[in-house]
Amino acid sequence: YLRAEQYLERALEIDPAFLDAKARLAEVLIDQADTGMISYEEGFGRAAELVEDILDSNPAHAKARILQLVLEAQEAAYAGRFSAWEDIEPQLREAVRRSPDDIDAKLGFAFILSHWGNREEAVAMLERALEIDPVNLDVYFHLGIAYERIKDYESARNTYEQSLEIEPESPNTWWLLGGVALTLGDAELAISSWIKSASLDTADPELPMGIASLLYDLGLPDQARPFHEQVIRERPNSEATQLLALQQFLVEGELDRALDVARDVIEDYPPERYHAWRLAWPLLMFTSVERDTEQEDLAFVEQHIPGFLDLDTLEVHGQINTMRYNSMDVLAAVKSDDELKEFAARVTDHYRQIGFREDDLPHVNLEGYALRGEYERGIQWALEKVFTMSPTQIRLWRLRFGREFLKPIMDDPRVREELERWDQEEARMRAEVRAYLVRH
Repeated sequence: YLRAEQYLERALEIDPAFLDAKARLAEVLIDQADTGMISYEEGFGRAAELVEDILDSNPAHAKARILQLVLEAQEAAYAGRFSAWEDIEPQLREAVRRSPDDIDAKLGFAFILSHWGNREEAVAMLERALEIDPVNLDVYFHLGIAYERIKDYESARNTYEQSLEIEPESPNTWWLLGGVALTLGDAELAISSWIKSASLDTADPELPMGIASLLYDLGLPDQARPFHEQVIRERPNSEATQLLALQQFLVEGELDRALDVARDVIEDYPPERYHAWRLAWPLLMFTSVERDTEQEDLAFVEQHIPGFLDLDTLEVHGQINTMRYNSMDVLAAVKSDDELKEFAARVTDHYRQIGFREDDLPHVNLEGYALRGEYERGIQWALEKVFTMSPTQIRLWRLRFGREFLKPIMDDPRVREELERWDQEEARMRAEVRAYLVRH
């Protein structure tokens, strides 16, 4: 994405009236915002300006009109105006109907469907687009992601592999292949694909960061160190280095130092780009009850994220709802059971409105069962939805599942058996990655 953005901006410096380049740059910015590389405000704001410029010059520009509708849908979601989909959807369907062989129209509509509407329909639309243009790399890219969103990981893997047969030098596709391989438990394919991606794009520090992060997750600090040092050289004092420092201290058993970094991350409250908060926040909260520091930790958070404790206010996007939901057992130190139950119900309804499904984050839904005292349903959910995942999909899973309020579920013999299996699976993946790195 970063390289595509640079090339397109260079093209527009040469020819500011190059409308198709503006449209493509808008797409790249939308994709960056959607993947968390840049904020929604930056990505969609810059894309909207480009689309407006295009339509001012050529009101009939088909791709720009599709992008305008995509942006309107995303803006409505961000503002919580979920009913807007009823107005936007028929306009997108009409744009696709008018241009049945227009790949861009299908890509735009499928993008929105996969987030707001019917994910299965998005897959079908992209499969149709691939029939029309079987060598279109954009279609392969979005189709693979769409397969992942419906948890058809084998099809996603096949799609990325087919794309690499057409363009074997695509760092983005190698990275996506590695990600889905990790989900499928193929650790060797995951690490080899990510290293290949980094070798093809040596200018992007996010790639060695991701490799180091995976190696720390698997308990391989010595193997992570060269990649970690590369990130420090290229991005010193960044969110990326905070994330890796946190992971390093954790794997080395230095919890207090890891918590210090976690507090720094929360104090900085960084954007989602490097996902440091997704590790920092759970670490602070998952250890809070055991450390008997709930009120102290919540006061710290409220100091740096004012309004966090105001459960009557829902954030439409961003991190705060997830942070609160992950902290319900800690919030119990300052909130009543009725307040927490009401908040949990509103959050669940809110996420359902913006297109989330219960099994998008099955481990979070599991916590909901435990908090409501629905232990038998929680056990069944864990067996059917959580432990059918790879342990690499849930960071800090030992700390997460070791919390006191989850014990009635985790102490079930069937669940304990699955936890032991996850231990064995993680050990297998660690051995596979270590052996691969020794050979290469």
